[in-house]
Amino acid sequence: MLTYTYPVWLLFAAFFFYNAYSRWREAKLPIRPFVVKGDAAEGVGGEPASGLAEAGVEFAREFNAYLESVNRASLRRHRAMGVGHALSGVVALISMLLVLAGR
Repeated sequence: MLTYTYPVWLLFAAFFFYNAYSRWREAKLPIRPFVVKGDAAEGVGGEPASGLAEAGVEFAREFNAYLESVNRASLRRHRAMGVGHALSGVVALISMLLVLAGR
């Protein structure tokens, strides 16, 4: 029974290495920045309502700063998970080699 467990460890290693790869790739997908499209609020005669337009630009600036912090945290989190999965794959391979060596 013990001699047939090495394919299970190989399967675990493949699973962990695939998860490591997918997490590492996922870390490269940031949330795109928020863009204010034109001036939706116009006053009399087509003049922009400057207070509202300025508030929209300020909101976009602050929201994009928030998105940058979220992207940085997401990058670190996904990279850490990728490294963890890669280490788990290495441990699974070492376990498989120990099982094969003890045969």
